[in-house]
Amino acid sequence: MANRIQLRRDTTANWNSVDPVLADGEPGYDIVTNEIRIGDGSLQWSQLSGNIIGGGGVPTDIYNSVGSATVGSQGYYWQFSGATGVLTLPRDNYLDTSDANLKIGSQGNVTIRSNAATVGGTHTWTFDTSGNLTMPTNGDVIMPGTNSILSAGGTTLLGGYSQVTGYYSTLGISYPGAGTQFGMTLQPAADNTTAIQFLNAAGNSVGNITQTSSTVKFTGDGSGLSNVAIKTTGSWTVTTGTDTYSFTVPVNGVYQLWIECNFANAILAYNATATVSNSNVPVVGAQYAWVYTGGGTPIDFTSIPNQFIGTANTIVRSGVGPSATTNRFDFGINNTSGSSQTAYWGYVRID
Repeated sequence: MANRIQLRRDTTANWNSVDPVLADGEPGYDIVTNEIRIGDGSLQWSQLSGNIIGGGGVPTDIYNSVGSATVGSQGYYWQFSGATGVLTLPRDNYLDTSDANLKIGSQGNVTIRSNAATVGGTHTWTFDTSGNLTMPTNGDVIMPGTNSILSAGGTTLLGGYSQVTGYYSTLGISYPGAGTQFGMTLQPAADNTTAIQFLNAAGNSVGNITQTSSTVKFTGDGSGLSNVAIKTTGSWTVTTGTDTYSFTVPVNGVYQLWIECNFANAILAYNATATVSNSNVPVVGAQYAWVYTGGGTPIDFTSIPNQFIGTANTIVRSGVGPSATTNRFDFGINNTSGSSQTAYWGYVRID
């Protein structure tokens, strides 16, 4: 009759409940998990390490060696290298953390590679010990969602619909060795809305760019701009009676000037082109003024600036101007309407 050798065996629950001390070299077998633990004569079952063997309900193998350890299941093997500490996954496999957080820790750099058929891989992202992220050459940050944002220190640097209401945006990045791939594109959901708002450090608006159906409008201090027409506007409260009203432009500029006042039965209109060289010499240009007289003339010009000189197709030679402030334009206005009226003035620098 053949001899049969049976290992000491029990269920997981019983092993854990009794927690026996196996003799030195005595094996113990968990019939639920297919795990074998070898006793040393002193440690209890719960203190022993074990190996899972094939067969039964858990078709899984662990192979231990001095150099590495391999975990296998149904033809797929994950190998831990004893020489380098590298975990090699089976081809076309991945870590599934869809139901949990994935944390990667390192005392040095953390490198993520795509298409890593070789050690170098095709594309490499590296997080260094200072927290910097180095992207691969020609790598892109793609934010496909309309609510995607790119932020730093809690400040949104680039955002979709929820950050710039009604707009989608793309931003081109210039990097060493190549030019900007894309400029910034802003497309509104509706025209005549503010595309870009500029705030100072206190959070107050200091200017904006508004997009219309055919152009953009800039609002703010344009004194630092060049090669653009800079418009300055204002208004006067013209009280009853006769008084002088004025505005001043910077010297060394060429300007288009205007005044407009329009209320019931009354219109004042003025425009001029002026080259202002200095504050104490004449202004070269031409000016035009008109008063509506069909309604009793409740408002009227009594004078217009006197510093203009110039005759078409003629050279004019003269000394100093009529005053020391020829870059200030004075207008005499008589208001007999019985109440204060508003006159609007403005100028555009066109040189």
